[in-house]
Amino acid sequence: MNRLVVRKNLCHGLLLTVFISFFAMSSFGAVLNPFPKQDRALAPQYQQLSPKYRQVQPSRELEQFRQDIAIFQCPELQALQVRLMSKHQSARTGADKEYYRGFLNELSRAKVKKECN
Repeated sequence: MNRLVVRKNLCHGLLLTVFISFFAMSSFGAVLNPFPKQDRALAPQYQQLSPKYRQVQPSRELEQFRQDIAIFQCPELQALQVRLMSKHQSARTGADKEYYRGFLNELSRAKVKKECN
């Protein structure tokens, strides 16, 4: 009977020792791991890209518009601005508003170049 109690206590003690050593090893495991190598530490390509300002290239339509209004005089530019502003204000979608905003910006640059009021 005495041997059975000793074996039972020994078994429990051994199990307890194994569990304690397992948890102790796992808690120190992160500290003992080596640092990752430089080539493995790199993030995937899509994570390395930072958002950049997208350069919007002027469309052919805007280029042609710029050339066309280069020969206009100030009164003609003013009348064109009024018409474009009304179209911009009546536009329903954001894309349409942006479309007219591009033409209005070009028109404003032309007016500044010609020193129109």
